[in-house]
Amino acid sequence: MPSLRERKEDIPLLIDDFLHKSSFEGQSSQGVSKDALAVIIDYAWPGNIRELQSTISYAIIKSKGKMIQPEHLPPELRQHKKEHSQRGPSRKLNEKTVRDALVRAGGNKAKAARYLGVGRATLYRFLEDFPEACKNI
Repeated sequence: MPSLRERKEDIPLLIDDFLHKSSFEGQSSQGVSKDALAVIIDYAWPGNIRELQSTISYAIIKSKGKMIQPEHLPPELRQHKKEHSQRGPSRKLNEKTVRDALVRAGGNKAKAARYLGVGRATLYRFLEDFPEACKNI
């Protein structure tokens, strides 16, 4: 089974499952904000699914039953976001490499992201800023 960093599209589903299970354990949460989800998805997940589960448990406790925000996440995730945040496209991505990857993947963005070595969300964000990279593909 591929590591979590290679299956970023599974993260929201796993989070929903962890939140559902925590409600049976007496811990409640109103869910995860879009900003917090973006931080979670961008993280590399060296500890895989167990680390994600631990992160959600931590965030539920810190949020005290409210919507989980980025400030409720463990320090290592917030620090990772600060270290890797930048304006503009990822250093790994440029229009030519993205276009080449999309052509190679037959227009499949998930495959193109794997070819580029980035998360699918990263590729989608790049394409929002540079839509001409996928024109006529």
